[in-house]
Amino acid sequence: MTPLSPRRRKDGTLSPGTVVRLSTDRLGRFGRPLVVILGPGELIGFRESGCRKVYTTTIGACAAMAVKQQAMADRAAKAARRKK
Repeated sequence: MTPLSPRRRKDGTLSPGTVVRLSTDRLGRFGRPLVVILGPGELIGFRESGCRKVYTTTIGACAAMAVKQQAMADRAAKAARRKK
């Protein structure tokens, strides 16, 4: 069991500390929706709906990747303006 697996209480409800959301984005060749899991601490996990394999990383790593993607997009837009 992964550390981000939501725990269920005896009454069937999820325990606090783990938030699970179904994304509208699709992933993979079958186009399955993404499940996003925010766990306690600094962990975030992703998995395809209907699959068990959870891919985890830290929130800081996700933020760093978002900053890099934005910088690359800004550079590409600037290069496109220069070519015109």
